[in-house]
Amino acid sequence: MANLDSFKGNSGAPVINSVTGDVEGILVSGEDDWVFDEANQCVRVKKCPDNMNGCDGEKALRITVLADVLKDLLP
Repeated sequence: MANLDSFKGNSGAPVINSVTGDVEGILVSGEDDWVFDEANQCVRVKKCPDNMNGCDGEKALRITVLADVLKDLLP
């Protein structure tokens, strides 16, 4: 689970560690992209707070753990 800036159509995109630059995973699914703003009677981008309060977050498949498995399988 992660709090990422992603939208529908981003599935399959790499999830990159901003410190190391390593690809950590692949985006699989996520939060709803849009919410209806009752006060302003419009649709707006759904923003999740850093503490994820009220959000499920985006789901990413961690691929860094696959490196050990693949090195044993590949010649």
